[in-house]
Amino acid sequence: MGRPADFRSLLQAIHSADIGNLSLVNPRGKALFAEGEPARGVFILRTGAAIESISSSEGRVVILRIVRGGDVLG
Repeated sequence: MGRPADFRSLLQAIHSADIGNLSLVNPRGKALFAEGEPARGVFILRTGAAIESISSSEGRVVILRIVRGGDVLG
């Protein structure tokens, strides 16, 4: 499934903008943010995949979605 052209243009503009360090590498299994934390920003996954999940009241992990390169989360 392809991305709309306007989304690609947005990603290119963000990538070329001079906004500090836009590249962070996180090790496998590291949480980017947790439910209830104050927002630190918006993440755009450049490559790879990530899982967006929450814990249920019974302590089970519920997967909300699988995030792929180009997806926005945060």
